[in-house]
Amino acid sequence: VAKMADSANSPIRYDVTMNAFPNASVEDHWRNRKTRDLLSQGGWQRVILQPERSFGSEGPDSSLHFYGRKLLAARGIEVVYGAGKTGLMGALADSVLAAGGRVAGVVPENLNQPQLIHAGLTRLEIVADIHQRKARMSQLAQAFIALPGGFGTMDELFETCTLIQTATIRNFPVVVYDKTFYHELCLLFEKMIAEKTIDPEDV
Repeated sequence: VAKMADSANSPIRYDVTMNAFPNASVEDHWRNRKTRDLLSQGGWQRVILQPERSFGSEGPDSSLHFYGRKLLAARGIEVVYGAGKTGLMGALADSVLAAGGRVAGVVPENLNQPQLIHAGLTRLEIVADIHQRKARMSQLAQAFIALPGGFGTMDELFETCTLIQTATIRNFPVVVYDKTFYHELCLLFEKMIAEKTIDPEDV
């Protein structure tokens, strides 16, 4: 299953033709032309990126850091995320920043605590609550890339799709990345179209 919208006006782009982390080597990722094309030809300057546990290890030679250095920072693509300094997103932020890239964080006021928030971000925005954080991240970004993740990733993914569908935010590409992980989700999108719970234009 694969669908990539050709028009910039299409609300959602999903692609499960790419077999991604953590099953291939770093070199395999770099040789994967579709990976490079997705980021370099998309014309995006700022993206929301949502990796979680399945993304890979956090070591300096991991695919996570390779992704940050080679596929984001080197192309001048700014990362927008929740501003945390721990876990995989914190590690990705470190990687992008170390390579001279830009990282923007958006955090709810109640989570703006030194032990939680990355101190080296290019910029940090503080909002009232978690709902405003998600809305603000969507306002800032030009694309949303969901790598394999859990409830948080699914929440961000579907809320972004809903905000676009209802014209609450502007129309921009939403990408689910990983052939194996998201295969059934993309089949579900097709089923939702067949059952007329969403319109074909929504995907």
